[in-house]
Amino acid sequence: MAEEKGAGFQDALAVAPIMVQTENSSFNIGMLLDEKNYDLWAPLIQIHIAGRQKMGYLRGLIKAPHEDEIWDSFKTAYFDENGEARIYLLNQKALPLRQNSRPLATYFGELTEIFQELDHFNRVSMECENDIKIFQKSTERQRVYIFLAGLDDRKEAMKMEVDKSESAAMAAKTRGSSPGLNREGSQNRPGQTQPSQPSWDRPQGKCPHCGLPGHSKSCCFELIGYPEN
Repeated sequence: MAEEKGAGFQDALAVAPIMVQTENSSFNIGMLLDEKNYDLWAPLIQIHIAGRQKMGYLRGLIKAPHEDEIWDSFKTAYFDENGEARIYLLNQKALPLRQNSRPLATYFGELTEIFQELDHFNRVSMECENDIKIFQKSTERQRVYIFLAGLDDRKEAMKMEVDKSESAAMAAKTRGSSPGLNREGSQNRPGQTQPSQPSWDRPQGKCPHCGLPGHSKSCCFELIGYPEN
């Protein structure tokens, strides 16, 4: 019976799962090993090793895994098919990025490199061409906001000055094209009307032959005859 129990214990150790320990802290049992205290020191060490499920490695009861098994374990533990971890890290890097008195080209190039890598991982599938354009414009607009947020204060001041200049130019253009200005740019005074252009379609005054207004003597129907109906 004792041999069967021992064999069962060894089989259990042989199939024990591999536990990866990330803790590197040393174990202190409160005594130093010497030629007199081994019988007391050894059980304490064994208890500590067994608690970390490493006894099978020391006794040679657990075989070393095959190379393929190791790579499969790494793939299962660390492989990210969709790159979600990398996407998270890239966004975490882009959002707090600042110019910090560097050349504008350097800051822009660093952001562009991050955005290009994000585009590589971004696998959005769309069939409608209009939806693709909307998504691209939305992404570009969001990246412009990130770029502007990272500019130095002096760049923000320059941007505000540009906005003011554009507003002033637009206001001047609006005033120049407002009603009340003639072609020469002179403004009409209140109560003043523009002189009407003389009409050259018909002569002014009355006909000296018939006395009727609206035509000259050379065009008078009484002299040249009325047109036929």
